[in-house]
Amino acid sequence: MEQSQLPQTQGGVVFDGGLKTLQPLRTIKGDIARILGEKKISEEEFKKLDEKLRKEVLEYGKAGGDESYFKKLNIVQEKNSGASGSDIETPIEEQVNSFIEKTETDIVINQMAKARRETKDLEKAYFGSQEAQKRYRETLQQKEPPKENFLELEEESVPQAPIGTIPKEYPVRREETIEQKKHLLEDKAREIEMQINAIPEKSRGVLVALEQLMDQKGRLESFIVPLITKEKEIEEEEHRIQTEETKSESREEQRRLEEQRWVLEDRRREIEQKRWKADQEIIKVSEKIKNIEGQKINFIHEQEILEDKLKRLRRQEQALTAQEDKELLKKQLEFFEKKKEPLELQWVTLNENRKKIIQELENIEHSERALEDKISQLEIKEETSAGDERHGYEAERWGSEQKRRDLEKRRWQYEDELEKMAEILKKLKSDYQVVISDEKRVEQKVADLENIIIETKVGL
Repeated sequence: MEQSQLPQTQGGVVFDGGLKTLQPLRTIKGDIARILGEKKISEEEFKKLDEKLRKEVLEYGKAGGDESYFKKLNIVQEKNSGASGSDIETPIEEQVNSFIEKTETDIVINQMAKARRETKDLEKAYFGSQEAQKRYRETLQQKEPPKENFLELEEESVPQAPIGTIPKEYPVRREETIEQKKHLLEDKAREIEMQINAIPEKSRGVLVALEQLMDQKGRLESFIVPLITKEKEIEEEEHRIQTEETKSESREEQRRLEEQRWVLEDRRREIEQKRWKADQEIIKVSEKIKNIEGQKINFIHEQEILEDKLKRLRRQEQALTAQEDKELLKKQLEFFEKKKEPLELQWVTLNENRKKIIQELENIEHSERALEDKISQLEIKEETSAGDERHGYEAERWGSEQKRRDLEKRRWQYEDELEKMAEILKKLKSDYQVVISDEKRVEQKVADLENIIIETKVGL
């Protein structure tokens, strides 16, 4: 039984008796372009697709879609129909892919990729080391001559900058100086300061409106107070009449009381209606006040944000010269140390002398007490003696009194010296405290600058 000869297929191509016949080509882009052209999909649904896919579909549709590409593939098939049998061994997928890869879109992509590669090569050549420039020159010399192909000619026709020159696309980057950066930060700071200074003017209308609304609310609340008081009076009178109604046994009296209650109820209703209107107005005003206060808070928050930005700008400005300023301040600290030394030495010397004088005064006082006791004993002996014996005691007393007088004069001198020392020590203490205060102030500045330097290093 003979088997039927079925056509052989390979990669979407039918081989029938050695002849290649292409089957109709259909792609996703082609199908989308076709249904879009037939209005079977709305623009809203089409926009839901990926942006890149939409662009490819539109370009593919403008180029003719699957039908146009199928015709191009047939042209390729006709050109290759006379080739030898070895051509059949090449899969048709590779022939189709090779053809599609050379479309206009792929040419543009290749051109862009090549331009990026050449840009990187130029950067290495112009800004790299001498060895990198040398390798770049050797690479240019080893390039193959341009092929006789319009695409290759188009790529090679792009002008290239000669070696050793710097193209305009890559200017030399100059680092901004500290002064330039400082001026830039100062400009930004001035701009923020202007915005901060403008906030009071911007918020003035809000504050005026808030004040007016608060005044209006106060007047409405004042208007309600007598109404509420009157309501309470009427309620009490109604309760009194109702109590009398229950106690009354006369029909005429009861009706009279009921009529009085009706009048009071009508009056109460009128007052309540007035209060309702005032209550509604108060609610409206309160809502407006709430909104205005929200705007006021927004202005406050805006000012706080701007002040925080200004503070950070000031710290950035300080960071530019923080290290230099820190060194200058350290020199000031050295100056303070030198300034403290003579004060400390003078203080120590005076304090030691003061201690010695205090010790001398204690000795003098001890000697004075001893002489005073001796004089007292001599005076007692004088009273119990006579003649030459009494004269001897009196002469001895005179000598003791002279010694006591000399001691008292020495004590006066030491006491005067202590007073002078106390004045000098007081002035030394004051001068030393001034130096210490200045030193602490500079030390705090140094600490602040060190924090700024650390923040700058870690990128805060």
